[in-house]
Amino acid sequence: ERGDDRGIEIVTMRVLLLCLSFLAAGRMRHQTDGAPKNSHDFALRFGYRLVMLEDYDRTAWFEDSVYALQLYKNDKLIFADTDYAWFGPDSSFPMLFRFGGDRDEILLRFAEKKYTTGMTRLTIRGDSVIMDYELPCFLAAPSDLAGNGTPYLAHADDIRYFGDSMDYNPVLYYKLTPKGIVYDPKLSRSRNKRIYGRFFGTTRKISEDDFPEAKLEMEMERIMHMPPMKLHGY
Repeated sequence: ERGDDRGIEIVTMRVLLLCLSFLAAGRMRHQTDGAPKNSHDFALRFGYRLVMLEDYDRTAWFEDSVYALQLYKNDKLIFADTDYAWFGPDSSFPMLFRFGGDRDEILLRFAEKKYTTGMTRLTIRGDSVIMDYELPCFLAAPSDLAGNGTPYLAHADDIRYFGDSMDYNPVLYYKLTPKGIVYDPKLSRSRNKRIYGRFFGTTRKISEDDFPEAKLEMEMERIMHMPPMKLHGY
C-alpha cells in the first residue's frame, strides 16, 4: 500500500508541476509576445524602450491614454502592466534619471481616476526593477523652481470639496541630488507660507471663503510653465 501511495504522490506532483509550467508559460507569453500591430515604440536614453499597447476593447478615461505598457532595457522586458490606463510620452513624461552610474529611476504617468493622474516610480539596477511604487504625479519636468540652479520637481493633490470647506492642498517640492529624488521640507514650507500664510502640514480643511485658490493656481501655473532645465549627470 505504501508503494501505491508513493506512486500516486509522484504522479500527482508531476501533474501539478506540469499545470504550473503551463500557467507560467501563459503569463510569460502574455508579457513577452511580439508587439501587436496597434502598438507604439519609443526609444529612451540608456538603452530603454517603451512600448504602448492600445486596447480597443476597453475605453480609456483620457483620449491620449492606453491600457497596456511594456518597458524594455537592452531588449529585455523588465516591466509590464495591463491594469492601468497609461499615458504615452509627452514633453514631461516619462522622466528618466541615472544616479551614481548603477541606478536608474523612471517615472511613468497613468490615469488614476476620471480627472486625475497618478505616477509609478521604478528603480532599476542593471536590467532588473528593484523597487516599484506609486507617487502623486509631478506637475512638470525638473526646473529651477527655487531660483538657485538646482533642478526641482513639484506636485499638488487635486482639490476636493467637503461641504463648505476644501482640503488643504500643499505644493510639495523635491530636488534632484546625486543620491536620487529627495523631498525638500525647507522650500515646501516657504512656498506654502506664500500661498496660505503658514504651513499647515497636509491634513487640514479650510473654509471656502478662506481658501487662497487664486494663489494656489498661480503657483501651479508657475511650476507647469517654468522652462525645463538641461540636466547634467542625471
